[in-house]
Amino acid sequence: MEISHLKKHAIICIFSFVERFVAEVFHDLCEEVISTAARGHSLMIQVQQLEEEVPSIEKAFMSQANHTSFFTGTGSSITYIVIFLPTIMVTTLFILMDLNN
Repeated sequence: MEISHLKKHAIICIFSFVERFVAEVFHDLCEEVISTAARGHSLMIQVQQLEEEVPSIEKAFMSQANHTSFFTGTGSSITYIVIFLPTIMVTTLFILMDLNN
């Protein structure tokens, strides 16, 4: 059975539409994967920096006889890190959970 010229043209048009649609979907998907990978890489670098900084902060904190100086006073970056470290860790966990979804 032979397919008429008009039916062949219709089939080609449908395949062309499907091809463009699939190409657009996969292009968008590829962009999302690249974006997510970049965010994951950035997050990994931030976590590595925290892992490097925490031992020195912990050591400085534990060597103090009076820990209240860490929570009041000059406003050094160590003070802010010690105060906000739990918040940073929780935020990091939420970001990691968000990346898995």
